[in-house]
Amino acid sequence: EKLLVPDPNSPTLRIQIGRQSSRGVELAGAVEVGHGLRVDANAALLDARYDDFTEVLSGVLTQWAGNTPTNVPERVGSLWLSWSLPRQWQVQGGMRYIGRRYLNNANTATTPSATVLDAGVRRQLTRKLSMDLRATNLLDRLYLQNVSGSPVPVRGRQIRSRTPEPLVPDFTDRAA
Repeated sequence: EKLLVPDPNSPTLRIQIGRQSSRGVELAGAVEVGHGLRVDANAALLDARYDDFTEVLSGVLTQWAGNTPTNVPERVGSLWLSWSLPRQWQVQGGMRYIGRRYLNNANTATTPSATVLDAGVRRQLTRKLSMDLRATNLLDRLYLQNVSGSPVPVRGRQIRSRTPEPLVPDFTDRAA
């Protein structure tokens, strides 16, 4: 079965290539510490490789078998704390880690790894309805996020409110 990857000459298009495989391990856990405090953590280590991928570059047939696919971090993890308060309120905070990723099929250029801090507040309005206010990238770090197969620079804090239904609009504060 062929893989679809972004066309390096036209990133909005996809091209079919060979095969890839991956092996890894993921660990996840949660602990109720007491007094309404919960700790959630997860980490994953991944070894992804092209099994069969040949590409024509400047008229030369180039084999990428054995290389790591682009935009696939080999390490990711997160740590999240949530504290349940009286009157159906909850305060949340945590960090996300995204390991380096290759930017090209030759595996000669990488993104730097990034650690991002996030926080939020949740209010349980009814048994089935809650409202969240979340802030991401609290330290306003520049990092690369994967969007549509290509890393996209992200800078600026984002503040969003949400409910299961689109009742509340999103608000974003983009720092220059």
